[in-house]
Amino acid sequence: MREIAGERVGMIGAGESAPSQALSRQQAWRCALASLLLGVCGLVWVFWAPLEAMVGIWLNSPSFGHGFVIVLIAIAIAVVRRERTAAEVPRPCFWGLAFALVGSLIGALATLASVQLVQQLAFLLLFQALVLTVLGIRATRTLAFPLGFLVFAIPMGTALVPFLQRIAAELTIWFLGLFDITAVLEGYLIRTPVRDYRIAEACAGLRFSLVGLAMSVLIAAMLLRTWPRRVAFLAVAMLVPPVANALRAAIAIALGEGGVIDAGSLFSHFSYGLGFTGLVMICLLLLALALRRGEVVGHPLSIPAPTVQAVSPVTALSYPLAAFGIVAIAILPALAFLGGSAPPGQRSLMAAPVLASPWRGVDIQDEDWRPAVLGADKAIRASYTDGAVTIDFFAAHFLEQKQGSEAVSEVNRRRSLSGWEIAASSPAGQGLSDRVPGLRGERLISENGQKRWAWLWYRVAETATADPFRAKLLQLKTRMLGMDPAAAVIVVSVQGVPDQADAEMAAERFLAALPPTESWLLAGREGAGREGGE
Repeated sequence: MREIAGERVGMIGAGESAPSQALSRQQAWRCALASLLLGVCGLVWVFWAPLEAMVGIWLNSPSFGHGFVIVLIAIAIAVVRRERTAAEVPRPCFWGLAFALVGSLIGALATLASVQLVQQLAFLLLFQALVLTVLGIRATRTLAFPLGFLVFAIPMGTALVPFLQRIAAELTIWFLGLFDITAVLEGYLIRTPVRDYRIAEACAGLRFSLVGLAMSVLIAAMLLRTWPRRVAFLAVAMLVPPVANALRAAIAIALGEGGVIDAGSLFSHFSYGLGFTGLVMICLLLLALALRRGEVVGHPLSIPAPTVQAVSPVTALSYPLAAFGIVAIAILPALAFLGGSAPPGQRSLMAAPVLASPWRGVDIQDEDWRPAVLGADKAIRASYTDGAVTIDFFAAHFLEQKQGSEAVSEVNRRRSLSGWEIAASSPAGQGLSDRVPGLRGERLISENGQKRWAWLWYRVAETATADPFRAKLLQLKTRMLGMDPAAAVIVVSVQGVPDQADAEMAAERFLAALPPTESWLLAGREGAGREGGE
């Protein structure tokens, strides 16, 4: 006899009775949701620090304030799909534990390397694994889009700012040419006969691009039913934000050149106001509606209706066990690495290096320039001259790598956070790159027109590198092998030498005269080695 009773589907033969522990659909959902809630609480406890930092970024960074909106949209979509989801019987899928193991290992490694962004991504992976493990494949399938859409809430993309700045500057010059306005691009400075305009980081359009991409994905999922049309729409949509941002900048400059309105205020209005973003979103919406013609119209974000299948009974214990398994996997790898890190250094004996003749120390000439390096245990700054050029030297020492106090950080730069702009950036020549692999130079321009070249690199595990990714791997190595965790950020800058080749020759002469690193920068612990150099 086939029976559907109390929303429980099963095969019960003559003379047989249903297992006493089998749950009805309603009971199964109650157990699943309670277990899901407990699992989420466990994951939040494990990842409290990176989650707290993420919410802080949402609150304080104008580029990522949309994180709250992304979460609300994902919840709203899940609510819209609740009937389809509730039609399925939640059945724990313990294959999700393998998915969780990947996320947990990523989170553990990110913790050791102090990469908060990757920790936040690991939390999202584990949350998705939790839903899959507790609810099962069929129920999770109905929530696949909102679960994936949450990735746009992660505050990532700051590494793209220099690229977006360059794109914005180049396209702005092109649009100004169409407006018949004479302009010359120097780094991120646009010079016109009337005044100079700066494509600052805030004008790079990062938030505009992130919000545009997220909304484009949402529009494609809601309005388009076939994957070829969705891909075509997203390909166009990815190009719209940078082009629109450059057009906004060009319009601001054109109006500023004509004296119609202050360009600076217009930059701010269009960058952060909802008007311009809303206009672009309307254009994308109209494009999606145009692509939708000829498609079969269905319910937005619709999925196939569930089919009734015979299923085996589910016990109440299965759901909390699934949630506990996810939380346990989230904790255990991190615990395994706790004993692998060395204790922090006990002292920092860093002092300004003493160079041989013809180099001699001089008073710092430019107090306005100073690298932006935060959280260091000790920092030194000194100036040297050989009679031909003046070199500014900066070094920051970190006894222990931890969040908020780490050598490799997006806030650490060759210049102050204000007063200086990047005019050019290029790889260092062979002479400097042989000394420090991957070294890049930046030509900086101050608000009063002063110019300098600057190079930044890291020293981790007695290795010099300018590659932040390699520096993070070296940091991870020190934590896993119990090596000294100390690291340093070193910046060398040449004043008043605009030509890159001449500046690099001066920097190379300086580094050749620089004594071995350990003579002025100790690892921070007693017994640290004193051999080697840059």
